[in-house]
Amino acid sequence: MTFREKILKNDFSDLLFKRGHKNYVHPSKVAQLFETLPFENALKAYLAFDEESQVNVFAYLDTVLQQDLLENFSSNKASHLLSKLNSDDRMMFLSSLKDWEQTRYINLLNQSQKELTHNLLGYPKDSVARIMNTNAVTIQQNKSVSEAIDYIRQNYTDNETADVIFVVDEKNKLIDDVPIRRLVFNEPDQRIGELLDHFCPSLTIHENQESAVSMFKEYDRVTLPVVNEQNVLMGVVTIDDILDVAERENTKDIQKIGGLEELDYPYVRTPFWDLIKKELAG
Repeated sequence: MTFREKILKNDFSDLLFKRGHKNYVHPSKVAQLFETLPFENALKAYLAFDEESQVNVFAYLDTVLQQDLLENFSSNKASHLLSKLNSDDRMMFLSSLKDWEQTRYINLLNQSQKELTHNLLGYPKDSVARIMNTNAVTIQQNKSVSEAIDYIRQNYTDNETADVIFVVDEKNKLIDDVPIRRLVFNEPDQRIGELLDHFCPSLTIHENQESAVSMFKEYDRVTLPVVNEQNVLMGVVTIDDILDVAERENTKDIQKIGGLEELDYPYVRTPFWDLIKKELAG
């Protein structure tokens, strides 16, 4: 019996294994599966997860299904889920909504998250600010390798941006970046400042997302820091968000090839006859 067939019979056992278990299913695969299910079954299966798994899976769901799930949650549960999302995943969801819908969900956040979200929404929709994760891993260059590793363990457990740490000064201005592997292959008492190669390409917070895609390609990076005009580190953009941007741009190109105007929701989820109507209306 397949996972899908089991879920349709309300058997969620195969989806509840933790990372490290031989039968563990990655959240992206779970999200793909949910999008093929009747909503009632997807909702039941989603609620069977623990809190951490719910947050992880939610980030990979289509924005339409994300909103459908939130509509079926209490205000407290919706608030808790949105507050646990990484800032880039939360912004990705909110950016897909109408203004009045955004306000409704922003009001569920705590005060600090409200302020952060309003600040990010103040940047242009196609700017790097809209897709960055504000939880960058930072450290100062006078720390030792062992201190850096301990600090990461204590403060950035399972953080999606922790493949690279960013070296900053006392004013949080960006100095350099250091891949985690460089820490692993150096002596524990060696200072971070001794590991720097002083080559750290970065994105500016107002930069266009399309140019960010080009920069990732040019430098073959999976993570790039985002700075403001004063070179203060504001956040980090990861390759998964860049791939989302590239996919959206490709979708627009596909629409233009057929003479279709841009739609308000993803091309791949648009019913065939809606596309035809768009073409005929033109």
